[in-house]
Amino acid sequence: MISYKEMMQNQIMMPAELMRDGDGAVYDDFSRVATDLKVYTGVDYAEIITHLNDFWQIDQVTGLCPEAQEAQEYLMKLPNRFTKLAQRQEKSLAKSPRVARPWAWLHNREC
Repeated sequence: MISYKEMMQNQIMMPAELMRDGDGAVYDDFSRVATDLKVYTGVDYAEIITHLNDFWQIDQVTGLCPEAQEAQEYLMKLPNRFTKLAQRQEKSLAKSPRVARPWAWLHNREC
């Protein structure tokens, strides 16, 4: 329980965060395209956490030490927190449309 909480607090690095394309903004562009196309959004991330909590029956684990109980409470609140953050992000992104730019690794195709 404690390890799961610590992993979620430290956040999971997406493999695409390691992509580089000269100016270093390729992940930001890639992430924005994925979000705009609804391929993978913050809401999806929240749904994954909900699935893990349900699959591992986090809310049903008993006999925990105080630190693990605190972790359990944190983990059960996390999906709602991420959903709210994702909804806020969607509203913010809607106010500033993404500007297409050429991606060198796609033969300078604009995305």
